[in-house]
Amino acid sequence: MGYYTSLAFDGADVPHISYFDIDRADLRYATKVSGVWVAQVVDSVGSVGQFSSIAVDADGNPRITYYDKDHGDLKYAAMAGGVWTIETADSVGDVGFYTSLALDALGEPSVSYSDISGGGLKYAHKSGGVWSAEVVEPGFPVGTYSSLALEPSGRAHISYANIGLQTLRYAVQDGAGWSLETVDGSGSVGYYTSIQLAGGTSPRISYIDIAHRKLLYAARGSGFNWDIETVDQVTQALFYTSLKLDSEGNPKISYFDNEKGDLKFADSAVHLIAPAGGERWPAGSAQKVAWTGIGPVEVLISQDGGANYIAALPSPVTDHEVFIPVPSWTTTMGRVKVRRSSPLSSSECRGLLTIALGLTSPWWAKTIDAVGSTGYNPSLRLTPAGAPRISYWDLSARAVRFAARTGGVWNFETVQITGGSTTPTSLAISAIGIPSIAYFDNAARQLKYAVRVGGTWSSEIVRSLTVVGDHCSLALNSFGSPRIAYYESSPARLVLAAQAGVSWGTEDVDAGTDVGLYNSLALDNIGYPYISYYDGTNHDLKFASKAGATWTVETVDAAGDVGSYSSLVLDAGRNPHVSYVDVGNGYLKYATKAGGTWTIETVDFGGYVDGSTSIALDGGGQPHIAYYDAVTSRLRYASRSALGWSTDSVDPSAGGGGRNSLALDSDGNPRIAFQHIASSDLRYASAAIELSAPATAVVWPVGANRIVRWEGTGYANLWISTDGGTSFQMIAPGLSGGAYTLLVPRSPSTQCRVRLQRDFPYSASLCESLFEIKASVDLVAFRADPVPYEGGALVTWATNPGVGDLAGYRLEKAVGSGAFTSVLGLTSEVTYRDPGAIPGTQYRLTAVNGLGDAFVLGVATFRPRKPLAAGPLPYRGGDLTISFASSGGAAGAPALTEVILFDLRGRRVRTIARGPYPSGFQSAAWNGKDEGGRRVASGVYFLKTVSGGHEQSIKITVLR
Repeated sequence: MGYYTSLAFDGADVPHISYFDIDRADLRYATKVSGVWVAQVVDSVGSVGQFSSIAVDADGNPRITYYDKDHGDLKYAAMAGGVWTIETADSVGDVGFYTSLALDALGEPSVSYSDISGGGLKYAHKSGGVWSAEVVEPGFPVGTYSSLALEPSGRAHISYANIGLQTLRYAVQDGAGWSLETVDGSGSVGYYTSIQLAGGTSPRISYIDIAHRKLLYAARGSGFNWDIETVDQVTQALFYTSLKLDSEGNPKISYFDNEKGDLKFADSAVHLIAPAGGERWPAGSAQKVAWTGIGPVEVLISQDGGANYIAALPSPVTDHEVFIPVPSWTTTMGRVKVRRSSPLSSSECRGLLTIALGLTSPWWAKTIDAVGSTGYNPSLRLTPAGAPRISYWDLSARAVRFAARTGGVWNFETVQITGGSTTPTSLAISAIGIPSIAYFDNAARQLKYAVRVGGTWSSEIVRSLTVVGDHCSLALNSFGSPRIAYYESSPARLVLAAQAGVSWGTEDVDAGTDVGLYNSLALDNIGYPYISYYDGTNHDLKFASKAGATWTVETVDAAGDVGSYSSLVLDAGRNPHVSYVDVGNGYLKYATKAGGTWTIETVDFGGYVDGSTSIALDGGGQPHIAYYDAVTSRLRYASRSALGWSTDSVDPSAGGGGRNSLALDSDGNPRIAFQHIASSDLRYASAAIELSAPATAVVWPVGANRIVRWEGTGYANLWISTDGGTSFQMIAPGLSGGAYTLLVPRSPSTQCRVRLQRDFPYSASLCESLFEIKASVDLVAFRADPVPYEGGALVTWATNPGVGDLAGYRLEKAVGSGAFTSVLGLTSEVTYRDPGAIPGTQYRLTAVNGLGDAFVLGVATFRPRKPLAAGPLPYRGGDLTISFASSGGAAGAPALTEVILFDLRGRRVRTIARGPYPSGFQSAAWNGKDEGGRRVASGVYFLKTVSGGHEQSIKITVLR
């Protein structure tokens, strides 16, 4: 099986193969359907199918020419609507050897072939439903190894061998006849020819010199001469050449090396190896460009995606690796190209480059929860404001946990301590920011749903199970009602649960052992459910959808062991996009469906992909995938652009990312929650700029220093708004390092917001709530008190904002009707001792902010006070308020001070206050009781203070 093969691709790049089943002597055909090879018998009447040649028409229908050995006929098979039609194209002679089929612009077939009964090389064409055949060159053995190519006009070119003369021959239609010539008459040549037309008209031929064991290539040169080159030479034989030309006319030849038993490939083009696309190049740096191919090449660079290029080096180079200077550009559409002028060949990098000054990786990662063994099966979602929320399983606590970042701080809550085995968690956030989680309580063998309302988690049973559960996925419809897809192993089935009111209903989606593993649920805008999942029995990726009363189930990919760790998202047109793992090959794969057809792509061919995948779409509908490389033990990230896929490492430390969850913010920047396997902790990675301060409603005094904090890499600009975010003004460009001390501007408002914006890659972060910029200074306290036992005044003051947010204070003094004069210049002190103060002296306080603005706060008047006073007197009950002076100790230290009540006999009745007090006036209260807690009797008593060697006493009267 598998002889006389011929390969063609349709417009969707789907392969189609015709071949001869030597065991059954049948013509067979194979193609790939949804990633799976499907084969069928085309013709089984007699011994048929040798020398097959296949072509595919514009509608994707295969056409095949082949040899009918029993009748010696040239046969032709065409498929339409899934049905094969077979007809005889030529039956004159023993015809149908070495067929080569081509379709013209109208889809009509032409074929070259050999008549071994003596007719030589023949050519047949079908027009208007009728076949016509003609002899191109008669004689035997003429026409072996024929290969046909058509010009856009339909003019035929044929390469072939005259085995008798051992020459390579070439025929081209010339009016009503044929023009024939010998291309290579050196002997033993012309075997296994393959022809292509450069520019649609100029012939190129690959063939074998059988005696000298050479692969040769012939090209029509100027003046109708042929230029012949040796491509490869071995010590034994070469066979079976197949030639294709790229868009620039460069030949590519596949052939068989009998010496080593190898399939070989020869390529004359240049191919860029690095950069691949997706790299970040700092402007002004030197970066490597590498390629394969022969000849000097120009190295070019573009900042507009390849529309326009400039030379990266002053002259062409022959080395296959050079370092080029990166221009001082700022672009996300950089591209590199190498170009050889003769023969023309060029190659561009597949993806785009980001170029900017000081550019670094946008990724940063931090540990969120490292208490015990935790972080299993995380699920990440962003609130409508872009704040991250994560659900996960804490193995040490046997609990479902929830993490939320608020005000730049991560806060943690226990949703439920379930006990039992590990459970997946699936988190959803409603349109108003309410989180809910689906999970299994495996101790109770229940599927549960929890929601957080009013700061409290409450859970309910969705379904009781007979065995422990695994694999569940939660989604909310437009009304906030939950839907949960889950796998139930007994009985084995994939189930969808839906909440209606206060009750839950379930329906079976698919059934079978291990059918429904790694399920991922998405709802469209109408609320219809879509589920991707793994069929563990057949090792297939499957997809189920319901847009009415019944489920439609499809096998998306059945090529090997595929479909584990699937993740599903829908685009705006309700088209599904699925990421998943090809376990057999260790590939990351991606499937999408549009127009009823699934398209499958391999994203990462590394061969080491294992663990969960998580997919999200950006605003342009392009997919982004988080996944895990098991060999390097690293979390990776893949993103797709119009030019293809690019991949990147996320967490530089090994051991992270086996379980991950991806979300994109409104700017398209990825955020990923993942478990670091090596340390069993929960981590959070982000490629965005994320502000952490200011985070909550605060007041910023004008002229004060305030710190803006963030997490993120690269250079960012700081902006401020005083109208709630309607407009912004830049106040600090080019910031990095995660913190910036800001001098609060003179822009008072209660509607302030801060925005930090990075241009490349773009990311903007707003503070979580409004805050106030306040221009005024409030006077909290301002006193001028006598200095106990010494004379003069002690002036003290306090303000809001305090001295830490001001440039300082100025204090002035006025005596009597005189003018105020300065006694303190700009100072950060909050006290002033004036030994010369007299009663009535006034003091005026002025605050100065960091911008130099002055605020006169008030006036305090110095009034003498008695060193000991009490009231109300006479005392009749309640609290007696006592004012007393304390002298203070040395160097301003507090001094021991006592306030004591004595009776007329000098006996101590009560110590009312005792302790170290600073110099100044203090207050205390007496409740009318003695040391034993008994009410004192009516009478006359003495109140005495002792402080720093000073004593004062007054007489008080108690009346009961």
